[in-house]
Amino acid sequence: MLTDLYVQASAHSGDEERQFVELTSRLIDQVDDATRAAVRARLAIYPARRPKVLRKLGLKPSSPESACAAC
Repeated sequence: MLTDLYVQASAHSGDEERQFVELTSRLIDQVDDATRAAVRARLAIYPARRPKVLRKLGLKPSSPESACAAC
């Protein structure tokens, strides 16, 4: 549900992005495989996805600029 709410907006404030990354980074390791796959599928097509979350899900950033280590 967190991911569904996040992807409804095309842009987010810095605080929203940090909160999403923080929450999903903690929750990804605690959910079952089906939930992880659903989150991966939603974020795979979302243009404003965060590289840190993508790495945690085993996805690659879409562009070199978005591959920053601090994200």
